[in-house]
Amino acid sequence: MRRAALALVLMVLPLSAAEDTPFDAYRTALADAPPPEWVNEGLRLTYETPEGLTQADLVALTEKHSVFQIRKYARMRPEDPLTVSSTHGAIGFAGFGSEYWVEPQRLRRIAEDLSKDKKDNEVSVTRGPYRRGGEIRQAIHIQLKQRGLWVYEESTGLLLHLSRSAVTPFGIMPVMRLDFVRRRDRSLPWKMGRPPDWLFKLRRYVYRGEQIQRLPGTTGASVPLAIYSVVQEKGENWIIYEQTTRTEGPFPTPIGPPVTYVSGPTQVGGLWLPPLNLKDLRQGQVLDEDPDTRTRLSVVHVGPTDYGRNVVALAEEGLGQRLTMHYEIETGVLLIATLDQPGTGQSVQMRFAEKE
Repeated sequence: MRRAALALVLMVLPLSAAEDTPFDAYRTALADAPPPEWVNEGLRLTYETPEGLTQADLVALTEKHSVFQIRKYARMRPEDPLTVSSTHGAIGFAGFGSEYWVEPQRLRRIAEDLSKDKKDNEVSVTRGPYRRGGEIRQAIHIQLKQRGLWVYEESTGLLLHLSRSAVTPFGIMPVMRLDFVRRRDRSLPWKMGRPPDWLFKLRRYVYRGEQIQRLPGTTGASVPLAIYSVVQEKGENWIIYEQTTRTEGPFPTPIGPPVTYVSGPTQVGGLWLPPLNLKDLRQGQVLDEDPDTRTRLSVVHVGPTDYGRNVVALAEEGLGQRLTMHYEIETGVLLIATLDQPGTGQSVQMRFAEKE
């Protein structure tokens, strides 16, 4: 069973932290750095990868932290449209956005300090042009021997290129590559909205539903699912929680180990949306269109449902999939999330069941 599809149902984020980077020794210096001037909540950064695209959405920005939803898009075949292959996330400092940016003044100081460290020639720092797609940017290039290359635009601190490698018994193997494509601000109506009051009292919540796999010539096989989440930490406008996904039935089976996730306000498909902003949405509104993934976010329903709740229903639709989300207008809670991927024959629907 594809865990990627299950994670996508709620569109929330496993927590990740950068390890073995040029910045590991400078975390204390970066912890109090302000964000670059161009960084705002709602920012989307798009990168090309060998598999397709990666998009990093800044779903929360506070004085100390930056919180990301990161989606990876891929194609099953070269002629297929891009679909979400996995969703994960990261928490960084405000001035060090989980490697996606470094506050420019701190970046220059760190580069100067690293350039003095000639121990075993482990680190190489150069300044010079970075060329891609007909554009030339002045950049700082930081290379760790056998581990990777980080390239940042010197004036903004924006990550332009990242390639990571790992030393294996078979030699040095590439494990990750990002090449900058686009930076844009998404003006979502609930951007920087106030979290619902119940969020900060929340300790545990449960979603239940099913995954259906349809193969040509069959009616499809259904697997009942449950997602159990326990809150671990609460920020100013975001939460961290541990989530366990398992099948239901006579013999419940965990699907992978427990995972740590985050959810923030300026997010598409998060566990909640700011209730005050939901009241102003209107059916038919187009809220966002992404030029790289060719997805459209729109309001498909506002008002009562056949299950007795007043909701705003959002649909994020691309060429290869459709994600539909029902948010209760009064509380902002995500009641239902449905993911359909016609190309894979897979459909997942999860419904809010309980919280405490």
